[in-house]
Amino acid sequence: VKQERRRASLAEVIAVDYSGSMAASVGRQTKLELANEAAVRSAELLGAGDRLGVMHVDTAVRWTVPLGPVTDRDKLENAIRSVGPGGGGIYVDLALSSAYDALAREQAQLKHCLLFSDGADAEEHTRSFSLVAQAKAQGTTTSVVALGTGSDVPDLEQMSRIGGGRFYLIEDATRL
Repeated sequence: VKQERRRASLAEVIAVDYSGSMAASVGRQTKLELANEAAVRSAELLGAGDRLGVMHVDTAVRWTVPLGPVTDRDKLENAIRSVGPGGGGIYVDLALSSAYDALAREQAQLKHCLLFSDGADAEEHTRSFSLVAQAKAQGTTTSVVALGTGSDVPDLEQMSRIGGGRFYLIEDATRL
């Protein structure tokens, strides 16, 4: 209990790629179902004083869970799990800029963006390195989970390095 009181407050935005490529089957589930489940499990780690937002992104941003306090966990989990595939590819610049804009308005001591993206379908990321660097300079870290190998994996990994976060390459999405 004493450690919980001393833990810094956290505001986190989880951006999940729900583009058409995320509908690919991996075993008995799709990449998107696995990413949604990973987002739910990430949310489970947050405490009562933390704030969370979850967006699903393809060519547009859809706030599945608007950034706010973690209160009704069942409602939050159902909202995340209920999202099905969209279309197009994930526009990474749009996802990051939307996440960072939301986090900039937060008063939390720690701010973090977690991006789940298909490793072969991360589109529109020409400004991503500068967006991540600017966010890092303002105190927001960025981690990236790449689902599957592909041509975008090196850039996704570089984003996490610049953002001071972690990078995870999930070649077998069932291990997510």
